[in-house]
Amino acid sequence: MAAAQSLTHPEATRKQKDAWNQLPAREHPLVWKHRDGRHSLLIGATAGQVVGMTPEEGRALLDDVLDWATQPQFVLRHRWQVGDLVMWDNTGLLHRALPYEPHHLA
Repeated sequence: MAAAQSLTHPEATRKQKDAWNQLPAREHPLVWKHRDGRHSLLIGATAGQVVGMTPEEGRALLDDVLDWATQPQFVLRHRWQVGDLVMWDNTGLLHRALPYEPHHLA
């Protein structure tokens, strides 16, 4: 939680940081192996550091890999229409929702 929130709120208050740190951090491998043999990188916003690296080195590696993975040729941007349904494998796809325009919430 803290890793993801600190990216969107870099000037967070002590109160905000304390609230984020109430949720425990978890350690996961950087490369996730699926049962079918496929591999995925765990590089989303919740990845905060890399075991065996200093926080600065780990953040730099995660930022570099995230920058590479989000190049335009790897990005699918969906333009919603009434009746659309989009599904993905949450364990194998980096995804991000963009804010909705107020008129879409009605």
